[in-house]
Amino acid sequence: MRNFILLALCLSPLPGLAQVTDGDVPIVIESGNGEPQKRFERRASHWVLSYFFEHSKYEAPFDFVGVKRNIEEVNQDLWGLRLGFGREFFIRPGVTTATKVEAYFQGVFDSLSYKSGATEDAPQFSYYRRQSQLMGADVVQTLGYMFEMKTKNPLMEEMTYLTIEPYVLGGLGMAYAQNGANYSYNTGGTNERYKVLFTDHLVNFKLGLGVNFTSGQGHFFGLSVTQNNYKILERETYGFRRQSGEASDTSLNRIQKDLGVSEVWTYALGGGYKF
Repeated sequence: MRNFILLALCLSPLPGLAQVTDGDVPIVIESGNGEPQKRFERRASHWVLSYFFEHSKYEAPFDFVGVKRNIEEVNQDLWGLRLGFGREFFIRPGVTTATKVEAYFQGVFDSLSYKSGATEDAPQFSYYRRQSQLMGADVVQTLGYMFEMKTKNPLMEEMTYLTIEPYVLGGLGMAYAQNGANYSYNTGGTNERYKVLFTDHLVNFKLGLGVNFTSGQGHFFGLSVTQNNYKILERETYGFRRQSGEASDTSLNRIQKDLGVSEVWTYALGGGYKF
C-alpha cells in the first residue's frame, strides 16, 4: 500500500508549499510571487478523466485434434487499455458517487512457424497463429468514501495530504470478442489444416472493487478488480478443418444463439485527473 501511495505522489508532484485545511476549504498553493492560487477542492464535485491498463482471460473455444498438433479450448490472456470520462459527485460527509462512460480494448497475437531449411527464403512447412481480442463500452456507477492520510512527499522534504477513496462499482455495457486460429502442417506425408474465427456478441454486467489515491492537484493513481458477466447473445463461427489423410476440408460455419454467461475477471492499474 505504501508503494502505491508513493507512486501516486510521483505522478503528481506538488510545485509549492501546500496548506491543507479542514472541511470544504480548497487546497491552497503558493504561486511564484507568493500569492495564493486556488488549485483543487478535495471535497467537491469534479469531472473525471481516467485511463487503466488491464489484464483479463477470455475463453477461446478451439477444438482440433491432429497428428502433429492438438489445439484445445484455452482461457486466453488479454492485455489492453480502458479510457473513461464522467462526473464525480461529493456527498457529505465524505461519501462520493460517480457516473462514467468507459471504452476498452484488450488483445493478444501469437505466431509460430517452421521452415524447411535454415535460410530465410526457405519455404514454410508449418505455421500456427492465434489471435484474440475483446472490446466494448460500459456505463459505470461507483459509490465510495474519501478520507485523508498525511504522508511525506518523496520529491520534497515536507509532509503533505493524500486523499484515499475506496469504492464499489457496478456497470452495464455491450462488448464484442474474437478468437481466431490458423494452423497448417504440410510435409507431404502429413497434411492437416485448421482455420477458424469465433465472433461473440456480448452484453456485460459487472461488479467490482477499487481504490484511488488523489494528490493535491487532482491527479490520481488507482487499482481495481472487476467481475464481468458476459452473456453470449450470439456466436458466429467461420472456418474449416482438414484432418491428415482427408481429401477435402470440413466446414465449421455456423451461428449459435444464447450460449450462456462467461465469467471474466479483470485486474486494472492506472490513474487519471479530476478537474
